[in-house]
Amino acid sequence: MSIPTDSFNPATLSDSTALPSELLNSIEVGVVILDRTFEVKVWNKFMENHGGMRSVDMVGKSLFSQFSEIDEQWLRTKVDPVFNLKSPVFIIWEQRPYLFKFGCNRPVTCAADHMYQNVTMFPIVDKAGHVVQFCMLVYDVTEQALG
Repeated sequence: MSIPTDSFNPATLSDSTALPSELLNSIEVGVVILDRTFEVKVWNKFMENHGGMRSVDMVGKSLFSQFSEIDEQWLRTKVDPVFNLKSPVFIIWEQRPYLFKFGCNRPVTCAADHMYQNVTMFPIVDKAGHVVQFCMLVYDVTEQALG
């Protein structure tokens, strides 16, 4: 799906008009959109299924209040280039096995006690070019990590 950048309004991401809920909820990637204060704006079905927290319970809440295992200072520092340089940031499982402590979703065939994750964070800018939110894409790389 292509979103025309000349008419793109990041605020529409939180009401799912720019990204249809069918798309957000059918992909096998976690999609989390947060504002500068780390308040959750979008929490897709992948995140619901693996995190055990429904979107309606996450949207409007601080990410840190819901996931105490996330080192707040570390993540704020990691995200700084997204806001200050408008640059994507990556977290790979070799550096940090996971950001969200999700269980392994294949308990019979999976030897891990948690889901290994790669995370990509990128800026969402408004028409004036200001970063107003950022998106986290959370990939399950457990098979690759254990492979």
